[in-house]
Amino acid sequence: VSPTTLLAGKLLGVGAAGLTQFLVWAISLFGVSAFAAGAAMGSFSMPEVTPLMLVSFVLFFLLGFLFYAALYASIGAAVNTVQEAQSLAFPVLLPIILAMVCFPAVLEGADGVLAVTMSMIPGMSPLIMFLRIVVLTPPLWQIALSIALLALGILGVVWVAARIYRV
Repeated sequence: VSPTTLLAGKLLGVGAAGLTQFLVWAISLFGVSAFAAGAAMGSFSMPEVTPLMLVSFVLFFLLGFLFYAALYASIGAAVNTVQEAQSLAFPVLLPIILAMVCFPAVLEGADGVLAVTMSMIPGMSPLIMFLRIVVLTPPLWQIALSIALLALGILGVVWVAARIYRV
């Protein structure tokens, strides 16, 4: 088995386990909400969850997981101690931190230049594009471009991680 195939298999297996955990949470939340909705009928309204939101959540969760898991796998393959890995972990976390800091700006202007640009950057797109889809659905070409760029980013990171992993 090639290092790329081995690494991709590990990433897909762990990603499927994470998605299974989210599925259990979603089913549990749905059951509790349905039970509570009967008791509190009419006192509050639930937000509408569209099929696009559900599909984009699963898609961006998996793609984002694969992107970051490949980055962390490459760090794990490149270092020998936990202390060395800790020094390399912050640059990987930086896009997530920047995306979360920019949440208020994206909420105010989901079609603004900042939101559109950040939703195309592979490290930020799983968070920002999903937020844009929930707030104000962007054009489908932007969603498709974001997914394509994230998929290319995953392929690039997996390729680099496999080279490091092989050594």
